[in-house]
Amino acid sequence: MKFKSILASAAIALSATAAHAATYSGMEAITGPNQVISFSETVVAPMGAGSLTVVLNGDFSDGPPPVFDIETAVMTLDTAGSVRLRNNGGAVIDNNTVAGLSLASGVATNFSFDNVELTFNLDLTAGLMSSILGDNNFSLSFTTGSGVDISSRPDFISYSLDYAEVAPIPLPAAGFLLLGGLGAFGAMRRRKKNAA
Repeated sequence: MKFKSILASAAIALSATAAHAATYSGMEAITGPNQVISFSETVVAPMGAGSLTVVLNGDFSDGPPPVFDIETAVMTLDTAGSVRLRNNGGAVIDNNTVAGLSLASGVATNFSFDNVELTFNLDLTAGLMSSILGDNNFSLSFTTGSGVDISSRPDFISYSLDYAEVAPIPLPAAGFLLLGGLGAFGAMRRRKKNAA
């Protein structure tokens, strides 16, 4: 009976998985108001939670505080929903319909009066990651607001998705370990039989 349970344990060990980091990213120029920018990736299934960093660079301010919000963008995350990205004295989100997405931190960097870079560091729960990446495809789109002004410099949107992806343990290495272990158990069992 012990031999069968050892064999079952070895089979489970062979099917074990390991995780390693996966990063997918992209960048696209903002060319005007009400522009739709889409990104799509073929990905490996996630293992746990993830993080998404979005950078909006452009004229994301309109005068001294508290007047902000000349430029905004709405981000749609796969089929999970959408969220508005904007400047309100810092990078903030609102109108969030994505269950499992939250703002970890938001930073607004003012390079000049009309050149602001907004960085959104977003946390994605394990459930959301499984939902949006379960089909091994990732899609993300942005719709720029009507106040976009690109006259002074090139503006852009970029993203970076980071998570631990499931990767199988290499079978050749695990297979040799399994065979060696089974051989040792077989030799021990044969010795016990011969001794009895």
